[in-house]
Amino acid sequence: MKRPISVLIVEDEIVSIKYLEEVLQGIDAVPKKAIYTAKDAQTALALAKKHTLDIVFMDINIQGSIDGIQCAIELSLISQALIIFTTAYHDTQTILEASQANISGYLTKPISPSSVLAELLIAVRKLDGPPKAEVNNVKLLSTYEYNTKEQMIYQNQIPISLSTNERHCLYQLVLNKNHILQSEA
Repeated sequence: MKRPISVLIVEDEIVSIKYLEEVLQGIDAVPKKAIYTAKDAQTALALAKKHTLDIVFMDINIQGSIDGIQCAIELSLISQALIIFTTAYHDTQTILEASQANISGYLTKPISPSSVLAELLIAVRKLDGPPKAEVNNVKLLSTYEYNTKEQMIYQNQIPISLSTNERHCLYQLVLNKNHILQSEA
């Protein structure tokens, strides 16, 4: 973990809140002051508007008029935070409904500290983005090679002229090999 991360716990059971807080406080990258809690969707959404959140641990059965799945959907409209469901529900229908919320993880209760840490590490990796290539030359096809330092492509060691946009695009594709990239348009 490269930087401190902020976490929101949305849970209506105080014992579960305290348990998750205790587990998260044992992780260096999660400062105590960056752990927020909410018992209902209204409070969770208000916190998401007020603070920049990285990760949300969301129970499905929460207080209020909307459940955790709907809260996660609404939260994704105002925050880039990754959602990890923490719930006692493990039936197929609930998991399918939860997957509609574009979640990052799904933990079934009782939750072990190691499973919280594993989901957190996976989420942080998503936040940090894919690892960057550190090699200078990348073989593209049998006769093509790309130099990341120069941002140039060569065919049989002869440079190929590229526009600025083409160079930028190819550079991003090479550095993010085997990862999905999104357009910033």
